[in-house]
Amino acid sequence: MKRRSFFWLALMALVLSLAGPISQIRAAEVSYKITNQDVTAEITAEGNVKFTQKWVFDASFMNGALLKVDTGGFELGAYKIGVENGNKFEEFTEDKLDSKQPKTFHIQSNRDIRTFKAYYPVSNKKVTFVAEYTLNHIVTNYADTAEFNRKLIGEDVDFKTDVTAKVILPPGQITDKDSFKAWA
Repeated sequence: MKRRSFFWLALMALVLSLAGPISQIRAAEVSYKITNQDVTAEITAEGNVKFTQKWVFDASFMNGALLKVDTGGFELGAYKIGVENGNKFEEFTEDKLDSKQPKTFHIQSNRDIRTFKAYYPVSNKKVTFVAEYTLNHIVTNYADTAEFNRKLIGEDVDFKTDVTAKVILPPGQITDKDSFKAWA
């Protein structure tokens, strides 16, 4: 009886080993292109700047996006991360534990770089990620002039994309528009 049971067990093990795994689990490969960026910097009279950055991802598959912000040594004020659906902003919840749940984000800091890890699984569609944040006291004010010196595109941009950038000045601050000068 023992011999017969052992024979059947050995035969079953041999058949299963030749058949290979019953099911294979494969992770989808991340594949996307960033087709467009839109950056708006709105300067307040106090010298703070509210940034709104939008990245359009054309994704075959992705779990979310890394959005890097170089604070340049300035204080990071209020911030929001999310996606734009139509003309509506869908805000994500900050997850300090980094549980990687959909529609959440986690922040990592490395010197002056804040990396927002936004979790939003996407397959075969375009999605617009949005980061809104304020950098406090970034504009240096002098008696007769103010200086705003900032790289608007961001960190680690190693791809080609269309970019629209706008700087909005505080209302009523420019009294002589003919003497106003800007460099980019």
